[in-house]
Amino acid sequence: SMFYENKKTTYKEIFKIFENTQSSIYYNLPEDSLKDKIYKVRMIHGLTQRQLAVKTGVSYSCICKYESGRNMSKENKEKICNAFNIPLEYFN
Repeated sequence: SMFYENKKTTYKEIFKIFENTQSSIYYNLPEDSLKDKIYKVRMIHGLTQRQLAVKTGVSYSCICKYESGRNMSKENKEKICNAFNIPLEYFN
C-alpha cells in the first residue's frame, strides 16, 4: 500500500567505515536483487566464490546458484550475515 514504504538497507549504510579503501569501488555495484547483493558482498571482501563458501560455511554449489539468481534459504542467509556481521535485513 502507499502508506507502507519498504526502505531497503544498502551495503554502504551497513558498513559506514570500511578499512580497505580499494574495495570502495564496489560500493556502486547494484543491489537490485539477491544475486546482486551476494556478488557485491563477495567483491567488497575480495573473495572468490570458493573463498566465500569456505568463509561462510555455505556450499560452493549454493553460492554459484545464488549468484545466478536462485533463491537463498534463510539458514544460508544467516550464515553469510554472521560471517560478515551484516544484518539479515540486507538480503530481504
